[in-house]
Amino acid sequence: MSQQLARVSLRDVQRPVAGDLERVIGELRRIIAADFPIVVEVNAHLVRMKGKLFRPTLLLLSHRRAVPATRAR
Repeated sequence: MSQQLARVSLRDVQRPVAGDLERVIGELRRIIAADFPIVVEVNAHLVRMKGKLFRPTLLLLSHRRAVPATRAR
């Protein structure tokens, strides 16, 4: 027997923590702000790379699982 696995995208995995990830992106932008055009360009490229949010996604999902919603905030 062959099992069919559903394809899951990174966006699907991130959906439950999308609001928190937006705050992470905002914080990243704040931290990497620069005055030099080339540095700004490189930093913008890094923020656009959604794979960079994989670890924060895992952290936020783990936190949601470990801390019930009533205690999370």
